[in-house]
Amino acid sequence: MVAREWKQLVNDFVRAVHANTLALKQAKRGDYRMAARIWLRACKSRFCDAKILFNLAVCYQNGLGISKDLAKVIDNNLPMKVTAVNHLSAVIVVLF
Repeated sequence: MVAREWKQLVNDFVRAVHANTLALKQAKRGDYRMAARIWLRACKSRFCDAKILFNLAVCYQNGLGISKDLAKVIDNNLPMKVTAVNHLSAVIVVLF
């Protein structure tokens, strides 16, 4: 991997971490719609981690800022992503 690719990889990772922090701040303010949008965008990146998936799954399950829509959960491939990161709580939230 060349230096440019490493730099992009690090930048993508930092953006994902920052996105989760920003979304948590929005959720604490009660702006679940913005929080869900941020988590959804971060979930589509290559650095979608267990925390992001869990938080997004909770939004879907409870209708916080996003509709309770199982089809969207499936379309966004959340069940496969949560099992890939081995986050049991997120798996339970997504599937039930």
